[in-house]
Amino acid sequence: MELRQVVLAKQLFTEATNFQRRQSALHSGLAVSLAQDAVEMFLRAVYKQRCGTGQEPKDFTGVIDRIDQAAGAQEELRVPFRARLTDLNKARVNFKHYGLYPDRTDARQLLEYASDFFGAATQRFFGQDFEGISLGDLVQASDIRERLHAATEAARRGESDEALGLAAEAVDLSVLALLDVLPNSARYSFLPDIVQHDRKTEQAWRDLPKHIDRNITALRRMAVTVSLPIDLAALQRFNEFVPGLQRVLSGTYYRSKRNSEAPSPDDVDFCIRFATDFALAVEARLGGY
Repeated sequence: MELRQVVLAKQLFTEATNFQRRQSALHSGLAVSLAQDAVEMFLRAVYKQRCGTGQEPKDFTGVIDRIDQAAGAQEELRVPFRARLTDLNKARVNFKHYGLYPDRTDARQLLEYASDFFGAATQRFFGQDFEGISLGDLVQASDIRERLHAATEAARRGESDEALGLAAEAVDLSVLALLDVLPNSARYSFLPDIVQHDRKTEQAWRDLPKHIDRNITALRRMAVTVSLPIDLAALQRFNEFVPGLQRVLSGTYYRSKRNSEAPSPDDVDFCIRFATDFALAVEARLGGY
């Protein structure tokens, strides 16, 4: 399976749906364009799997033709919803090459066409549920990627507490990855002469850097978090459900349960998606580090 290409197609389609929710004609055009790009990327992954030899067609319809030719008389291996995909491609060409914005209602309909295609084609060509394909596969850090996969599996088993804990750990590791590349020159090693002859005052003074460091660490975490292109309302919702974490020097996490209502399956799925988007946003921000 051309996994990375299929995952990228899903990521593109997710961005298309985000644009489609906005109000302007430009966003409707961008939504249609990205949806078509996602469909074409997916079809080229199918082409590589089923028609791997020979020169790959340059145009959209040519890829569909070659896949259908390879299927022969096997209708179940032909590209589904071909006429709808043709409409989507026409709308994309009109927007990209002629500056013709699609109507918002038409754009919504075209994205529904793309959604129907992905639902049928992913099962048809790859034997998987399109919704089950995880963007977590794009996360490069293995410790974070493994937690995201484990969270998804835990959610499928109905183990919501474990899924939420793993999602929280994935986000925390992402934050730590950002903090690791930021300077942290704060040092509090001095001890004034005036307190060296009073044990209680001396101990309190020695404890002060620990309290300062805890607060500075919390502020640095919040600073790097709000610097990312994430929805702060989504962050608040995420924090309502995931457990609190304490990470010891060995790297082991200990969790403390939130005093919130029992999460629904939709809440758990949301938290896993948020953790995935968060990890990808961090890796995008890290760039060449």
